[in-house]
Amino acid sequence: MNKHDEQASPLDPDQAPVSPALQAALTQARWHLLALLAALTLFAAAESWLLLTDMALARVFALLAGLIAGLALAQLVHEWGHYLGARLSGATVPMKPEPALLAYDFDFQANSPRQFLWMSVGGSLGNIVAILLVCWLIPLDYPHRVAMLAATVGAAVFVAVLEWPIINHARRHQDPMGALVHQFGDGLAPVFRRSISAGVLAAVLLYWWLC
Repeated sequence: MNKHDEQASPLDPDQAPVSPALQAALTQARWHLLALLAALTLFAAAESWLLLTDMALARVFALLAGLIAGLALAQLVHEWGHYLGARLSGATVPMKPEPALLAYDFDFQANSPRQFLWMSVGGSLGNIVAILLVCWLIPLDYPHRVAMLAATVGAAVFVAVLEWPIINHARRHQDPMGALVHQFGDGLAPVFRRSISAGVLAAVLLYWWLC
């Protein structure tokens, strides 16, 4: 082996190490993708069981799998919509190094109200994308498939009740922290009860209407 061969290649990982920020983003993306694939695999397995046997238990399991898959899709696209909105605005949003559902931190000191609004609206746009994906990719000809759509719509309504008052307050007053205090001033529980109730009601009504 000559001296040239002993030199490290430009593609050698030791010569071009992955930055901690990129490594954190890849870690979050990997785990979120695995979680989504697990939910979709469960949905596919439940559907296969139902179509092969038409058992009552298979119907129930497929219905639950549809709800889980819809919620997983909606939640993950929602969170990455937040992140994409923040990055498009130029906000400082460092990714957490360990896997987490809320994968990044929004730096309120470093970021502006405009960047907060971009980040916030991005999440709701993500929910719309999730609904459109289900409508486009999943034929709504079985109750468990309708349940998947109902879960994504319910998640979008949950987000609207939870987050849009914050967005409106932050837009009017240009004070993101003040908007959070205004929304959660009476505690988290009342806001989450309203949001969950609205989301469940929307999902049930849509399921009933389509089935």
